Amino acid sequence: MLRPLLRVLALAATVGLLVVPVLASSQAPQQDIDPRSGLITDFRGDYVLSADGTLAAKETVTTETREGQPGVARSWDLRDPFDSHVRLVPENIAVEVDGRSQPVELQWQQGRRVRVAQIADAVTAGTHTYTVRYTVDGVLSSSDADSGTSREPRTPSVLRWDVVPRGWDVEIKRSTAHLTLPAGTESVRCATGRDPDTTCDITGTGSDRITITTGALPARTPVTLRAGLPVEAPGRVTAPWPVQLDRALGRSVLDLAALLVAAFALGGIAYALDRRSRHAAPHVILTVLAWVSLIALLAIGILAHPPVTAYLLPVAGCAVGGAGLLTRRPAVR
Repeated sequence: MLRPLLRVLALAATVGLLVVPVLASSQAPQQDIDPRSGLITDFRGDYVLSADGTLAAKETVTTETREGQPGVARSWDLRDPFDSHVRLVPENIAVEVDGRSQPVELQWQQGRRVRVAQIADAVTAGTHTYTVRYTVDGVLSSSDADSGTSREPRTPSVLRWDVVPRGWDVEIKRSTAHLTLPAGTESVRCATGRDPDTTCDITGTGSDRITITTGALPARTPVTLRAGLPVEAPGRVTAPWPVQLDRALGRSVLDLAALLVAAFALGGIAYALDRRSRHAAPHVILTVLAWVSLIALLAIGILAHPPVTAYLLPVAGCAVGGAGLLTRRPAVR
């Protein structure tokens, strides 16, 4: 009677460990803007897009800092606002403060959805310049996946990008963004905030070099560019589930499939040992191999930041299959 109960408890615990992080991530509130935050007097973005869909970005901000002001941070939302299955993951993040290289502390928020770079702790009052460099793969989408208006000409690929990102939590007095593209644009427009009816100043339409300028922007207000390009859209970084599930399932279908195979395999081994243990002691070598594999998989999941709870699936497989091993009494000789 105890074996079925333990199997049910193991399944319930597995479901809970997979679901709770997802609920916690989806309900995590966005951090409020610190009223002590300073001011970005000038934002300059320099973006170079390759034909393979890789964007190399350099963001330079000039700030006015007051005494007691908190440190500066830059955040990236990995979810593409125009396609919930696409992941825009920043890589190769490097920071300079006043021309000097600065160590970067990377953190996660909202599970695995928002990447945060803590650029600098509180600095002396005055004017400071921060430069952030990073790359993002798969920023080009196909025109079939784009939700632009029917008035825009159809192009093989479309670039939608926040040339002034939402990830700066301070007011911006003025902004300038320069883009170098792999080919001349066939259509260009931009919007301030998420309202498509707002506009900004664009120069270079029809060429491979675009410049966008704005005046003052409230904190967390993006300036979004949409450019139609005559190049084919390459592959993108995607997952078949929404970004809220990344905390539980990760981002790789192959990794998840491997974990499921491992769960069934280890569960089968544990079940076989359980059946054998009713008549004789389980084979020591098989038991050791099963536990070593289990611990290795669990360690990989724990060392991820934050941990991916799908790595607990092999644990569940062993617990469900080998429930009897936990309750087996030593044979009386």
